[in-house]
Amino acid sequence: MSDNFNSIYKYSTAFGDRVEVLHRSGINNLLSTSYQFNFLKNSNIHETYRTYWKMNDTYAYCLQVMFIGQTGHGKSTTLNKICGNEFFKIDDIKSCTKKMYSVEYKINQSENYYFSLCDLPGIGESDDIDKEYIKLYSNMVDKSACVVYVLRCDKRDFARDINVIESLLKENGKISEKLIIGLNFADKIEPINRSSPFIPNSAQMENLKKKLQATALALKVPDSRIMCYSATEGYNFNEILEKISYVLKNNKDFTSNSHSESQAEIKIDDLEQCRPKTVSFPEASLPWNPREWEKYYGRRKRGELFPKKPLPWNPNEWEEYYERNKPKKR
Repeated sequence: MSDNFNSIYKYSTAFGDRVEVLHRSGINNLLSTSYQFNFLKNSNIHETYRTYWKMNDTYAYCLQVMFIGQTGHGKSTTLNKICGNEFFKIDDIKSCTKKMYSVEYKINQSENYYFSLCDLPGIGESDDIDKEYIKLYSNMVDKSACVVYVLRCDKRDFARDINVIESLLKENGKISEKLIIGLNFADKIEPINRSSPFIPNSAQMENLKKKLQATALALKVPDSRIMCYSATEGYNFNEILEKISYVLKNNKDFTSNSHSESQAEIKIDDLEQCRPKTVSFPEASLPWNPREWEKYYGRRKRGELFPKKPLPWNPNEWEEYYERNKPKKR
């Protein structure tokens, strides 16, 4: 099933908001580029006012991820990267998103259940327009299982973003449970390097770490909810999708999948099988060999259950860390 024309709309009966649907197809079309959402296949969406939408002359229940933030910070580019297609219009000069747009992926062939990726207008054009958009954001927070707020890594002023997040928290405290901060344009962090594919050098890694900490402090958001990435370069892109996936799996107000909770978690016994028996570090549950780590990393797919900092999550970074910290032979 695939619909690629601009005559499809979905309406929120709770708030009267309208979203233009740019594309509608089956979930397999998304999984070919974003495997992190494989758990959605045949999932069940709770049929409540939060998930209910009128879609043209019928209805649907949508598990929705909404993307918000300032104009020019890469919301639409991020969404296109997730979809593997340029469904959302982008422009390097001016804002293209003046209303709400979405793509819809049907996740259950027997029901009108959809996974929805929604792009909202960007703030930052004027204070009056921002007030209008913040109200729109607030309405859509209640209808969304996950909220991704996109910032730029190379931006220093958080005043407008702090205002938005504080306003949303005041209106809907539950946003804290579904909020992810995406620090886009990691490749623009100083000192710039032109490596292709982009791999941050040690100075950039240090500045990215400082940026993440400063963002957590300014926005009063746990750093486990923040990820530095680059939509254009693909850096850390799988990792931010894993964070989104984690939030969706754990938001019981919206969905439950067909897999049991015991299947969703990796058992300690499984970790023991991954970890070389002869190596003993303080973080005893972690596999220390880089190749074993990569297997472990690929199996977990659950962002917030990964080791806490300062341990790196990316297998390449892990290998460098291992070489610096591996046990010395006696």
